[in-house]
Amino acid sequence: MKPSFAPTALLAATLLLALPLAAGAKDKPKEPDNRPVLHVSVVESVSAPGNAFTDFDRFDLGLQRAAAQRKWPVRIAAERLAGNTPDHATELRVTLQRVRREPIEDYIFRAWVILVIDGRKQDFGIVTYHYSARMGQNPDDIYQDVFRGGAAAIADKVEPVLFPELKAKK
Repeated sequence: MKPSFAPTALLAATLLLALPLAAGAKDKPKEPDNRPVLHVSVVESVSAPGNAFTDFDRFDLGLQRAAAQRKWPVRIAAERLAGNTPDHATELRVTLQRVRREPIEDYIFRAWVILVIDGRKQDFGIVTYHYSARMGQNPDDIYQDVFRGGAAAIADKVEPVLFPELKAKK
């Protein structure tokens, strides 16, 4: 009995013909985000060597999430503060301090927050967020939760000044 290659060839031909259809279905162009930009300049302490995911990255993700949950009408553009960073008309300046770990798995997020709108500064001072970790919780998850909570605490302070119309809707 001779092996037949017909079923294999038929399957291969079907897959090759279906491939362009599947590729065309998901290649829709993404609409550009035309919302105004809220520039966030972040100053962070030097993090421990060897960590690819820094405090800046965790804070950026936390602030993006807080803005999305609150339906802020802006895009968040976070950048590390550097000597060549231009001034922006509206800018949120955040100076992160190291997350402090206290006994019994308490973590404290602290950041100094200044909002600049058209050259006028509003200093919110040190914003603090306390997080109590569960025993056995993954350290990466702990720090992610700490920075999410810290970003939400900053959003609580900044939102009434930046978006008073959102508070009026609630």
